[in-house]
Amino acid sequence: MRGIYYSLVVLVLYGDLLKRVMKPEKSLAILYALAVLILIASAIVNRRRVRVPVSKEGQLIYKLVLLLVLLYLTQTLTSLSNPLSEVIAHAFYICVPLLYIVVILRYCPQFDLLRFAKIFLMLMVPVNCIGLIQYYINPTFFISTAYSGELGGTIIRNLLGEGVFIRYPSLFVSADRYSAIGLMQVYFTIILFKGQAPYSRLGQLWLAFNLAGGFAAMFIAGARSRILITSIAFIFMAITFILGGILSQKFQRARRRIKRMFPLLVGGVVIVAIALARMSEGQLQEEESFSVFTLFKQSFEEGDIGRRVKETLILSLMPEEITMFGQGLGSIGGGKPGEIGIMSMWIESGYLWGTFMLLAFLGIVSALSLKVWKSFLALESLNVLIYTIPTLLLILALLFGLTSVFELSSGLLVCCVIAVISRSSANITGGGRLPLRIES
Repeated sequence: MRGIYYSLVVLVLYGDLLKRVMKPEKSLAILYALAVLILIASAIVNRRRVRVPVSKEGQLIYKLVLLLVLLYLTQTLTSLSNPLSEVIAHAFYICVPLLYIVVILRYCPQFDLLRFAKIFLMLMVPVNCIGLIQYYINPTFFISTAYSGELGGTIIRNLLGEGVFIRYPSLFVSADRYSAIGLMQVYFTIILFKGQAPYSRLGQLWLAFNLAGGFAAMFIAGARSRILITSIAFIFMAITFILGGILSQKFQRARRRIKRMFPLLVGGVVIVAIALARMSEGQLQEEESFSVFTLFKQSFEEGDIGRRVKETLILSLMPEEITMFGQGLGSIGGGKPGEIGIMSMWIESGYLWGTFMLLAFLGIVSALSLKVWKSFLALESLNVLIYTIPTLLLILALLFGLTSVFELSSGLLVCCVIAVISRSSANITGGGRLPLRIES
C-alpha cells in the first residue's frame, strides 16, 4: 500500500506539472489514466477476499455512490446532442473520484489515512514554500502560462469595496486548486493528530508547522468558502470539546482530554488571533497582510455571504422549463459540471436523472451528517471535526458547483477520506488496525 499512497499523493500534488509541458487535452488524459491505474492497483493489491465490517452509514454511502456512477454512465447514452468527448469528460470528471469510495470500501480495507496523511504532509512542504515565495517575494515565481493563459493560474479578485487582490496558485494551474489542497493539509494534520499520540516535542512542532502551512495556503489562495468551512468545523469541534470537559464525571478524564487537545487548541487560537489582528484597521500595512481578511471583513459587514447563499438556493429550485432527460452531460461547462451544482443537474440531467442524482448526493450528505451527530452525542470532538469538513465540502459542491470538490486532485483526496471515515466508528482512520475477517 505504501506505493499506492505515494503514487496518489504525487498525482494530486504534482500532476499539474504535466500541464506545463504537454497540451491540455493530452495532459488531462494522462492524469485521469494514472488515476484509473492507481484505482485498479488499489483494488487488486489485496489478493485475498476480505470481509470488512462497515457501518450502516458506510453501507448507505457505498450504495448511493454506486447509484451515482450508474446514473452518470447511463446519461452518456442520453446525451447524444452533445459532443461525445465532452460527455465522456463530464462522466469521468465525477465517476473517477467516486469510484475510489467504492474500491476502498469494498476491496481495500487496509487503506490507512494516518499513513497516507504522513506522506501527504511531507510532500506538501515544497508546495507551501512555492506559495509563500509567490506571496511575499516574487509573484511570478514558478508561474506557468502554458495551461492557464496569461495569468498562469493566479486570480484577480475584487474586494467588495475599492481595490483588488491577487490569489496565488503555488505550483498548480489555479488558485482554487491550491486552496482546496490547503484545506486538505489542515485536514490531514488533524488525522495525524488523531492517530499518532503521544507526541514528542518535535512531533508537536511538525503538527503546528502543517496546521500553519495549511491555513497559509488557504489565505494565499484566497478562497473564502474553504476558510469558512474550516472555521465552522473548528467551532463545532471546540463546542464539543468544551461540553465534554464540562460533562466529564471524572476530573482526571477531563485533564487527559485537555492535555491531548492542548496543542491543537493553542494552534487554532494563535491562527484566529493572527487573523483578527490582520483584519483590524491600522494594525499592519496592506502589503503585509493577507488581503482575504479584508474581503472577509467586508463580506460580514455587507452580508455578502448570506446573500450569495440565498441566491444560490433560489437558483437551485427546479426550473419551470425542464425536460425529462435534460440537455445532456457537458452542455454547460464544456465537459465539466456547471458553476451551481443543483441548477446544473436540472439543466443537464433533466427531471428524471436530476431527481435521482440529487437524492443520491443528499443521501450521502445525510449519512455523513449522522456521523457528525453521533460523534457530538459521544462528545468525540476530533471526530466531529473529521466528519464535518467532508460534509460541508459536499454541501458546497451542491450549492456552488461540483468542480469545487470533484476536480481530480481534490476529488481523489475527498473521496478517499469519505470512504475510510464512513467505514467504521471504532477506528476512524482505517488501516491495519481495523478488525478484518479473511474469507477462505
